[in-house]
Amino acid sequence: MADDNDKSPLTRRRVLGGMATIGAAGAVGAGTWAQFNDTEEASGNSVIAGTLDLTVNGGNIPQGASLDVSDAAPGDSGSQSLKLKNAGSIAGVLEVDFNNLSQKGGDNPEPEQEADGDNSGDLADNIEITVGGDYATATFTLQEAVDHTPYELDSKMKGTESGTAKVEWSIPGDVGNEIQDDEVTFDVVFTLSQNGQQTNSP
Repeated sequence: MADDNDKSPLTRRRVLGGMATIGAAGAVGAGTWAQFNDTEEASGNSVIAGTLDLTVNGGNIPQGASLDVSDAAPGDSGSQSLKLKNAGSIAGVLEVDFNNLSQKGGDNPEPEQEADGDNSGDLADNIEITVGGDYATATFTLQEAVDHTPYELDSKMKGTESGTAKVEWSIPGDVGNEIQDDEVTFDVVFTLSQNGQQTNSP
């Protein structure tokens, strides 16, 4: 029979066990403390998309923008001016493109037969096109324009900004009979594309 007054001596294991129990209880108690906090709300936020709208001669269906020339001869030249406007609110890159080229050799009169026996159409290689006006100027043959455009006129046409694009054509005086009665048709297309990330936002 064990002695009720028997008190087991403290051992190192018992002391460490008791400290661990107290430490665990203290950890549980520490987790119940609250911290101050405050929340504020900024309301009324909005994002509105901008617009990009290129107009030619005041409209989206250009009036008076066609180039129509007949009986052209070596040494002849002409031009067409077009009013361009970014009617939108964000900046864009303005480019011009020449495409849908079609050419015919025509009736192939005798002088042309001697200079160009195949009558395949040589006018596109012998018309020089210059694009400029208020924008960067470049000159190329019509065939080169079709092969290598679009050509950049303005790297950053701002919203509401406007300018005049001038398209000039000429047939050099040293061109010969190979172009007699030849005919070309083509489209001139102006494009305004978004200029990357906009910088007009706060």
